[in-house]
Amino acid sequence: MNFRIQVNCPRISGILNEDDESLDEAIETVFLLNTETMIMIWNDVYIPLTYKYDLSVIMKDIMIMLEKLCNSSSGKLTIHWPSNTFSSIWNFQWEDNKLKIDTRWFTVIGDTEGLLNSRNVIEIDKTSFIQEWKTLLLKIRWALEESGYNSAKIPEMERLAHHCNIIPGGGILYQAR
Repeated sequence: MNFRIQVNCPRISGILNEDDESLDEAIETVFLLNTETMIMIWNDVYIPLTYKYDLSVIMKDIMIMLEKLCNSSSGKLTIHWPSNTFSSIWNFQWEDNKLKIDTRWFTVIGDTEGLLNSRNVIEIDKTSFIQEWKTLLLKIRWALEESGYNSAKIPEMERLAHHCNIIPGGGILYQAR
């Protein structure tokens, strides 16, 4: 498979910040800076993303992406990932269960932009791509709940829970054998 997500085991603060009003603020509060990263594997290139900063910044776009892919049998979508250490543009095009993603990479941790731009296109089953995100969403949801956050405090957690529930199965690294 040319796309995988390795969630790893990041440590959490266990802290609930009463001032947090959004999902991105809560994620930034909950995850520690010096902990394991999520690893995205794109055409055999390993891309680390920090939970505290990268994932907190891109979580809204992840949910938009998943909603579009899950709710339409065909379509196009462009996402400009806004993190300063995960800066890229992904152009999605799908028909039925066939998904093509054409990318342009600007900045990633590890300075692998040149390699990523030389391997910028993946074609994958749409269902497999969506399933790769499930364990990550479950990890983030668990960390937030473990720290005392809920949908009454952060309404976007309901949207996160919805994604956790509707995505069938999990990524290739997390499927029961």
